[in-house]
Amino acid sequence: GALSRLVGRYLRPHWPRILVLVGLLLIDAGSQLALPRFLTVFVDSATSATTTYLTGLALGYLAVSIFGQLATAIQAYVAADVGMRATNRLRTDLLQHTLSLDMAWHNATTPGALIERIDGDTSRLNAMMSKLLPQLSVNVLTMSGALVAFYLIDWRTGVLVSVLLPLALIFLNRIQKRIQAAYGDEREYASRLFGLIEERLAGTEDVRANGAVAHVLRRFFDASGDWGRRSIRANVLGSLPWAIPSGISAVISVLVVALGVWLVGAGELTLGAVVALLRYSDVLSRPWFQLGRNIQELIETFAAFRRIDDLTRLSPTVIDRGTQSLPAGAIDLQLEDVSFGYADGTDAVLNHVGFELGRGRVLGLLGRTGSGKTTLTRILARLYDLTTGSVKLAGVAVDRIPLATLRERITLVTQDVQIFSASVRDNLTMYDGSIPDDRIWHALDLVGLKAWGLGQPQQLETQLIGGGTALSAGEAQLLALARAFMRDPGLVIMDEASSRLDPATEQQLERAVDLLLAGRTAIIIAHRLRTVERADDILVLDDGRIVEHGDRATLAGDPSSRYFALLNHDSGMEDLLA
Repeated sequence: GALSRLVGRYLRPHWPRILVLVGLLLIDAGSQLALPRFLTVFVDSATSATTTYLTGLALGYLAVSIFGQLATAIQAYVAADVGMRATNRLRTDLLQHTLSLDMAWHNATTPGALIERIDGDTSRLNAMMSKLLPQLSVNVLTMSGALVAFYLIDWRTGVLVSVLLPLALIFLNRIQKRIQAAYGDEREYASRLFGLIEERLAGTEDVRANGAVAHVLRRFFDASGDWGRRSIRANVLGSLPWAIPSGISAVISVLVVALGVWLVGAGELTLGAVVALLRYSDVLSRPWFQLGRNIQELIETFAAFRRIDDLTRLSPTVIDRGTQSLPAGAIDLQLEDVSFGYADGTDAVLNHVGFELGRGRVLGLLGRTGSGKTTLTRILARLYDLTTGSVKLAGVAVDRIPLATLRERITLVTQDVQIFSASVRDNLTMYDGSIPDDRIWHALDLVGLKAWGLGQPQQLETQLIGGGTALSAGEAQLLALARAFMRDPGLVIMDEASSRLDPATEQQLERAVDLLLAGRTAIIIAHRLRTVERADDILVLDDGRIVEHGDRATLAGDPSSRYFALLNHDSGMEDLLA
């Protein structure tokens, strides 16, 4: 069904390697089936054949054995190569799909759970392609060949084996759904545990500073206990496909030996044939013994696939269907009757918001926490789609602009700077290798970091640590501004970036901000009044509605305005805007 289509989709480009793999699998199975025939001839002719003939048989046995082992080793390499190529492409597609999903979904899903799906579950598919399917194929071929050999040597041994094998298959078929459900449950609770670990490790500083270590450990013990109980149940049920074939194999070996001895006594079989039956019993028992483990692993893979399939079935609500371009330079902005509420059913975050912002003008956006400031700016970049109303940039509705173009022309600069485990160059260019060095150095010079860059051990190739732990807060913020310069946006949205900096670094940052905003339209989310002194207009949000909007200088001189009250009172912004 869906699993075979997914596997086929990612294996199809590698069909030449798969053909080589099939040939190696046939050689592997064929060598195992050929070896008992050498023993039959050797034993039956041991008392009458010449030493030269027997030596030739022994050397032939050795050659086939070595050839089969060599084919097995090469087969393992080719299978691993095909599996990694296929699943690396799958990982890439899953990551790309995940990045296209709505921010609301990302906010409700922990990074740890996503990593477990994209990497952990995909690794199970890799194990299936590189190990499980080749091994299962060899086992099926070997078992089929061994069963045919039983019939060729003596039909009664073939009937005996044919009766016993289906009994185990019937039992395994009946319990596989329960085992599959148990492993699916176990994988779900494993992802919850990893999500909890990732979330708590990311907040280690806050956890320790606020004395929450004991609470985190309790949460971890509870989550690991839930996962452990489900893991035990899954493994107990999963051992049945391994135990049943083991028991059946033992029964087959005993009965074949007994039947063979009786047939030799009756003069219907030679001693060499009985030796061959014993060897074929061994040839049959080994893949049959592994078959149970193969089925167990296959069930685990089905559970992982269902989780991958569930992820791929998620669709973003922000659809990229735009075809219109934006003009160069600063972009004017118009919002008309914009309302927005999250899909979780909470109250509307924005209510009938409408305003215009001319090209090259700077808007200071004020409001208490939860007033809708951040949501409003994220709608402009279509991280969310509005519920009603319209947003236009340069007269073009945002849903008519390709997302790549929209997010190239709009830059978000926030306090939470994302520094990647990559070089200085990649952190600035966002992995765009086409950007020349002189442009990167120019951006660093504009924000005052050129001397810093020249002082790095490998300059632009210096590797930074993810999360920016090796950088000061000021260096991280200045790198974020340099990253913005690299894009040359027409609209800059800033969530005040200087609130946690020392005065000297703040002055350096303010100079860089002045350069960034020059000749561009900008929206500044202000946490301190000094930040909006460069603004041309002021807009105050409260409970998702505009309660004040106008020219900054005009509002500053109007005693009845909220902005005037903010400028002339010592109370905090949150108190006056509440």
